[in-house]
Amino acid sequence: MQLVEQDSESSLGPHPGSGSDGGWTDDLEFYIFRWRRFLFENSLSHQQAAENLLFKNSCIKIPLLVFSSLAGSLGLLEVSSGPSSSGPSSEPAQYEPDYHSLTLASGGLAMVVAILTALQNSLNLEKRATAHLFTSRQLARLAVSVEVTLIQPRSKRENSTSVIDRLLWGFQNVLESAPNLSGAAPLPDSPGMMEEP
Repeated sequence: MQLVEQDSESSLGPHPGSGSDGGWTDDLEFYIFRWRRFLFENSLSHQQAAENLLFKNSCIKIPLLVFSSLAGSLGLLEVSSGPSSSGPSSEPAQYEPDYHSLTLASGGLAMVVAILTALQNSLNLEKRATAHLFTSRQLARLAVSVEVTLIQPRSKRENSTSVIDRLLWGFQNVLESAPNLSGAAPLPDSPGMMEEP
């Protein structure tokens, strides 16, 4: 995932205090809210990337199945078709199969199938899509956990320091295995982030 590079400590935003509300302040709540939006936006971006890759994979996989079936059918036709073994006939046959054309067509289709198979294996679209879907779900879970925290009254929430530490730890774990994503949303305190929810 391509994100704006920032130091982990500087991305914490307002430093939580140790008041009666577990260190929660309006500024800190707004910062956490921006993290929630950041996680949802990136989750959606990974979901869209996965759908795009699956569509591209279908554009290769479907023709591959069609051409494979045609190549197999032509191969069977080429083998099963042949001169009659009943001996020479006094009258010319009304239809003589063009075995040379069948061989060329079968070979051409086999070449197309080989090219599509190599393309599918080299692009590895299905595996990449699975990785994006997995990352999308992980980011969505983090966003939901933030939302659950924000809807609770301050007096019933976990200490703000623990919430932020768990959020950053979870995000770093997702980031370690996340596939690259162009156009990812910037971190909450980056210049590109909106100022108001």
